[in-house]
Order: sequence, then C-alpha cells, then structure tokens
Amino acid sequence: MSEEDNTTFIAQIAESDENSMIVVAGPGAGKTTTFQKILERHDSRRNLAITFINNLANDLEGKLGASADCMTFHKFCKIQIHKNLPVGLGRDFKVYSNLPKVIEFDLSVFGLAISDIESQMRQLSITPEHLKEYIERSDYYNTIGFTDSVLRVVGLFEANPDMVPKYGIVLVDEYQDFNEQEVKLIDILSEANKILIVGDDDQALYESLKDASPRFIQEKYRDDEFTSFDLPYCGRCTRAVVESVNSIIASAQSHGLLQERVPKEFKYCEKVKGDDSDQFPSVNIVRVSVNTPKAPYLGKYILSQMEQIDQEIVDDSWNNVTPTVLVIGRGDLRQSIEKYLTEDDIPIFQPKQRAVDNPILDGLMMLLDDIKDNLGWRLTLQTLSEGQLKKIIEQTTTRPFEELIPVAIELEVKAILSILRNLKEKSDIDVLEQVKIEEFIGLDFEAIKSRLSQDTDVSTDELPTEFLGKPTVLLSSFEGAKGLSAPFVYVVGLNDGILPQNPMNISDLDVRKLIVSLTRATKECSLLYLRRIHNNWSNPSALLQWMPSDYVQQVEVDKSFFEQ
Repeated sequence: MSEEDNTTFIAQIAESDENSMIVVAGPGAGKTTTFQKILERHDSRRNLAITFINNLANDLEGKLGASADCMTFHKFCKIQIHKNLPVGLGRDFKVYSNLPKVIEFDLSVFGLAISDIESQMRQLSITPEHLKEYIERSDYYNTIGFTDSVLRVVGLFEANPDMVPKYGIVLVDEYQDFNEQEVKLIDILSEANKILIVGDDDQALYESLKDASPRFIQEKYRDDEFTSFDLPYCGRCTRAVVESVNSIIASAQSHGLLQERVPKEFKYCEKVKGDDSDQFPSVNIVRVSVNTPKAPYLGKYILSQMEQIDQEIVDDSWNNVTPTVLVIGRGDLRQSIEKYLTEDDIPIFQPKQRAVDNPILDGLMMLLDDIKDNLGWRLTLQTLSEGQLKKIIEQTTTRPFEELIPVAIELEVKAILSILRNLKEKSDIDVLEQVKIEEFIGLDFEAIKSRLSQDTDVSTDELPTEFLGKPTVLLSSFEGAKGLSAPFVYVVGLNDGILPQNPMNISDLDVRKLIVSLTRATKECSLLYLRRIHNNWSNPSALLQWMPSDYVQQVEVDKSFFEQ
C-alpha cells in the first residue's frame, strides 16, 4: 500500500465490523482520530472510552466527550459500585488511594500478616480469605481504594454477567500500561461489547509503579480472537526522531532486548512533518562539561536555545495551552534546571498537581466533614505511638473509633479541627495556632493552607500576563512524560547509571524510556549528558551508541560555549 499517511488505515479500522480489534502503533499514529472516526459510526449509541490515569482520561474527554463516556478505570468502577451497592458499604462511601496500606497495617494488628496487599490485588494473587478480610475492613471504613475498587467490580460482573453494561463500542487506551486485574475487567467488558484496544509496548513504563506489564498487550496482539490493524505513520515526529527510534529498536534487539516486542512499522510521515524535518534535520547529542550551583550549564544551555525559538512557535504553544519546551530527566537535574530558569523569569508550566500526601491531614480533612468518620480518626491517630494505635485498632472489630478515643486525645484533635475550620473559612490564623497545627500535622503552614483551599491547579493561562509571549517550560520525570508533547524536548542525564541504570545490564525499560522521551518532540529533541556528576567523572549513556550517525549532531557545552 503506497499511502503517505494513516488516512486509509484509520478508515479500515473505523469501517470494520469485527467485534474484537487491536491496534499496536507507535507514538503520533493518530489514535484519537481513529477513535473519533469509529465513534462516528456509533453515534446513536452510548459508548465508553477508558484508560488508567486522569490526565489521559481528561484528554480523551476533551476530544471525544460528545460521543463517549471518557473515564479512568477507577471512575468507571466507582460508578458501577454506586449503581450496584454491595452489602457493607454505605451510599456515601469515600475513595482513598492509600487505603490498602492502612488496611494492611490493621490486619497485621489482628494477626493476619499480608505482604504488599495492593500488589497482590493488582496481580490477582490475593487469596479469597485475605480478600474477604480486606473487604470487611474496607466496609468498616466505608471507603474503597483505587485497586480494590477494580477487584470489587470484577467480582460483581463475574457473579452477575447481566450487570455488565452494554455500549455501542468500548475504546481502551494505553493498554500497554495495564495490570492483570485491569486486563481482567477489560476481558469481561469485551465479552459483552464490541471493543477496540489501542497501545504500544514500546511505550510501557509502569511495570514498577503499578504492576503493569507489556506482556498483556503482546499476548492480546497474538490472540486469534482479536483482529489486528496497523497505523504505521508517525504524524508527530521529524525524520530524525523516527529514524533514531528505529535504530534504537534494531540495536536493542540485536543485543537480546525487546525480544517479545510486537512487530510494527514506525514510519516517518513526509506529508505532515516534511517542513519540520527540513528545519530540524538532526537529534542533538549534547555533552555538558559540568552542572553545579556555580556553573549551572544544563539550565544555561537550555535557556540559550530557548532564546532562539521562533515567536510563532511560542505563540502557538500559548494558544494551545501547552509547553514550548519539555525537560525530561531525573529529579535532581530537573530541580537545578528549574531553579536556573525561574531566576531568569521563565514561566514554568505546571500541570495539575496532586494534593500533598500526609495521612494525618487526610484524616483531619475527613473529620472536618464528619466527626464520626472511622477512617478520619484512624488516620489522625497516626500521631500516637505505634503501641497506642494498635491498642485502639484491636478494639475496632465491634466498635467505632470515636468510642475508643481517650478524652485528652479527643480534645486535642477537636482543638486542631477548630483551628483548621477557622483557617478554611477565614484563610488566616494567628502565629501560635500556625505553630500548633504545623507540629501536630508535620507539614509547614503554607502546605496545610494550600491543601485546605485545594488551590493546586496552575497552568499557563493562569501565569502573570507579563509572561505572555515567552516560551513556557514543563519539567517531567520519564514516566510523567507519557501523554505529553512539545516542540522542543531536552532529555537530561543521558549517563550510565541514570539511563541506563546499569550499563552492564541494560533493560527493556531503559530502552522504552528513551523511546518515549525522544517521541515527545514535535520539532527537535536534544539528549544531554554530563562529563561530571557530583564531582565524579561520568560516562555517556551506552544507549547513545545506538543513535544513527546520519541523524545526529554533536554539541559541546563548556565555559567557552557561553563566551562565543
């Protein structure tokens, strides 16, 4: 087929009458366009688009919301639990992400030691007895966690197949990052619905974070019950990036890596990316001599390149509320770059951030809503010694927490709640009260105040107007870069010991992190490594040897670079 882009391939998928379909395709292949075309055929029926994290679900909602219910697994499960409320949970049940850790500790107090209960639930390896004990404790708190919510719904649907909701089509995004229990739920949905699964095993990054595995998409691709389709052209990246990715994959496989990889083409799209490829014909490999407080060359180099960005590109990024520059790398390196850029008044683009993680504050927030809340008291009482807490937990098999709190502790907590309530209503309290809540909660006052106000959204359209017209920057971890893109991408810390972590034992995950990082760039990608890290000599990443020489430009950055 002599196509120049994915138009014909997308049409084939959209027009297919197959009930079980899978597309394993590289970055920038047009999955959203594919979803839109499919939904045009199913616009008269209710549809579902499902993925695993909020920012991806929000992206789908923005693009597909008129034609499908777009949501995460956890939102879907919460809805199903509300519709089919199990005995033991009240209709006003809460969702608390850290519930498995709380219950794991509680069960150990009752003599039931279960190691990493959340991982066992994700991998469907938890025993029926242990799951029963977990669910009973979850019911006691009238709370579900993200992981156990999926298991509850899987159990509900297995016992009651007629309760599985019916859709025109179910669209599943980012399947390469699903874990075993999520795969189980998708399998159940696919038995009752037409389904399209989309993903890319080359972009699987969540194995250590949520027990996900690219194995599931690889197995599904080879499943005879699923019809596979291709989307070979990349409409996001330049020729240099596409050729780099293909060279890295070929080299990795020649070294015994990516052996179970789904075979797929990843083609440069001249029709879409020709002009950008002419303007940015190479991936930059940048050797930086040092990065210290006195010589912050990583940030200084990135700023020097930002000053050369076309104003039209900057304006486009502001109009689209997306970053002009994406910096990907290890936390300490990102922090040094952010510090340097911030001092130069560069606007740092911040996505929605998670509320500060503090179980004591979590508990107090619950008690502000309901003074009798069992989980609220359980979390707040982590201010006690472990022995004191255990003695109270031992008595909660038959009694609510509020009946078991010593009077002195109850009075102290209620005094803290009174201060927090005043802070929430008046946004200010006196210095002594500030000190009191800081000592009780273990957070500084500004963090507490921010959490109470829930003021955690900062984006480019909220930046001061004097920043308008300047290139914006987003800094991200390798995992956090999933779902992001920017005209200019800087991947920092391409050193042995960072990426890869062990140059003598390069992993599939190391390779996939580099592939994901490269393919965030819509115009130009630069790979930066340091000659010295923390006053020690450091080698460039072994992965850089796999880059194609025809599409690489070497750059040397040291003191003299900035004197030119």
